[in-house]
Amino acid sequence: MIAVCPNINPAQCVEALQQPENWIYYKYFLKNLKDRLQRKAQIFPDKWDLSQLKNIRTLREFDDAFTSKDDGYRDAVDYYERSGARHVLENIHLPTLIITAQDDPFIPYHIFEESAIRTNPAIHFVAPRYGGHCGFLQRPHPDEDLFWAENRIIDFVQHPESVIA
Repeated sequence: MIAVCPNINPAQCVEALQQPENWIYYKYFLKNLKDRLQRKAQIFPDKWDLSQLKNIRTLREFDDAFTSKDDGYRDAVDYYERSGARHVLENIHLPTLIITAQDDPFIPYHIFEESAIRTNPAIHFVAPRYGGHCGFLQRPHPDEDLFWAENRIIDFVQHPESVIA
């Protein structure tokens, strides 16, 4: 298994995304969610009440009103708590590569301090200082292209038993 910049703690990621320095991402995600819901509502006209959609200003409000209800959760808090992958990390038994950047603007590095990541021998955790959100570029190398994470993924697939640095 391979995960690049995974959201293992949704509440922490929503909080990070709502920070002022991330406003452009935040607005983009919220607009896309609203647009997608409106398109889905055209296909399934009786599924959602969109009367309050224009009043929703935050991802948490959107998740409270739509995402959580649609997926069988009580509210956004329940959705964030129960859907986080951090709850299953200790159950991973297949070789797994997790790559994240320490400077990812909305997947906070501190969420990877879960002991299951550090102690599970099946998990290979790689966290370079820079890379943003899935933007792992590197200087030219003779045998690789510029896409650092993709090269690490190929290395891992070819040799899953090797720890990648």
